[in-house]
Amino acid sequence: MAGLGASRAGVGGNPQVGRIWFTQRREGAKRKCLRRSRSQMLTSLHSRRRSSKIACGAGYFFAPSRLRVKKSSLVLHENAALIQGDMIRTRFAPSPNGSLHLGHAYAAIVAHDLARAGGGEFRLRIEDIDGSRSREDLAHEFIADLKWLGLEWDGDPVFQSARLATYAEAAWALMGKGLLYPCTCTRKEIAEAATNQGPDGPIYPGTCRGKTAEPGADVAWRLDVEKAVDLAGPLSWTDELAGPQRCWPEMFGDVVLLRRDAPASYHLAATIDDAADGITLVTRGSDLFRASHIHRLLQALLDLPVPTWHHHGLLVEADGKKLAKRRGSPSLADRRRAGEDGLALAEALRHGNLPTGISLAEGVNSAP
Repeated sequence: MAGLGASRAGVGGNPQVGRIWFTQRREGAKRKCLRRSRSQMLTSLHSRRRSSKIACGAGYFFAPSRLRVKKSSLVLHENAALIQGDMIRTRFAPSPNGSLHLGHAYAAIVAHDLARAGGGEFRLRIEDIDGSRSREDLAHEFIADLKWLGLEWDGDPVFQSARLATYAEAAWALMGKGLLYPCTCTRKEIAEAATNQGPDGPIYPGTCRGKTAEPGADVAWRLDVEKAVDLAGPLSWTDELAGPQRCWPEMFGDVVLLRRDAPASYHLAATIDDAADGITLVTRGSDLFRASHIHRLLQALLDLPVPTWHHHGLLVEADGKKLAKRRGSPSLADRRRAGEDGLALAEALRHGNLPTGISLAEGVNSAP
């Protein structure tokens, strides 16, 4: 198990080159540059221009002149081959935009214990590409919290901010298949025009479908789900608790894969990361069950290996709502600093001995 330093030194060999997305000194300029570079790349491909190297801060994105998408071509890590084998590998992937709470502790323990029970590996990934909300100090806090709980991970922590070029490559591949289109709609416009609701809120009505973007335009890029489903054909996936599932991504509508304010959406980044890290068992809360339908579709479109999923129950408060950073749920860091026994807390969570007012909500949100 290693701390943050080893991971960052491995990015370009120099932790000071500014490749960590939330490096505060260059945060604003880098975020603006990433938005401009992403738009330039995709509009360039849209007009069939030749490849170019686009500078962005200390790093570069490389836009391929010809797209040759082969089996697992986007997986840039030899560990992805593990998905084809028998070894179990899970991960815990928190976002450093707020402190961890008991719900995170439970999720980390489930992923850790499933890996150890199967003689496998437990990995730590920091999902740090949420612009100004991502905080470097919280990543260090997470390390301390997990150690306090007695959880040990294998290898160095992985940072999403080190994979920006990989997300761009995936976007190029999808654009090459004619599956992405630019969108300029605001949330208000979508809410006013939408006629149906999906898992993430109003289903996008397709206002910008078929449109093109001006070079350098500040746009989001959406997946044409209907076209993608037609290309991929019938798909299925398996959850350890809910069993086999028929893939039904249409319930989401045309999801955003490249946001205006971040290098990639959760759907794209998590799918790419799990393949690159060789995750064989995607372990996460049941609130993300339906998201797996989109992720399974992306795996098919990008020729990525297919893991098994394990969507565990959520810790909820007395009103039935899950513990959340925005609701002020007590943080693990506060408990740790107050002198609480982390090992004892972890054992209590394992055995279902929860604090007063908190319970475990079982079940998954399977699609009909």
